[in-house]
Amino acid sequence: MILDAAVRILEERGGSPVLADLLEVVREAPPELRAAALDRGSMERYLEVTENLEASLMALLSGRLGGIFAAATTTPMMMDRSVVSMCRPHRPSPVTYRPQPCWPPGHTGSPRWKFLKP
Repeated sequence: MILDAAVRILEERGGSPVLADLLEVVREAPPELRAAALDRGSMERYLEVTENLEASLMALLSGRLGGIFAAATTTPMMMDRSVVSMCRPHRPSPVTYRPQPCWPPGHTGSPRWKFLKP
């Protein structure tokens, strides 16, 4: 519910938000998010309720996956079709590829992955 409200806020702002923008919205604590968090008018309760979400978003933005989730994609997603994502173990190859998630603005499901040469 909180994540959905945060994505809606980003959709209303427009542009091409990335995961860091989502984290920023959670930290801003706008009224719509506070209502979704059922904070009952208490900022302390809001911070308690959103702490794990904030930690999860921070984890996705750092470490090995940070580069994958931190940048915008250049591949648009067709919103009228289903999206499938697959993760398989990396097999050694003479060419190194890096995964690139493809999320359209406002999409809340799993990303579509494509692999790009570095």
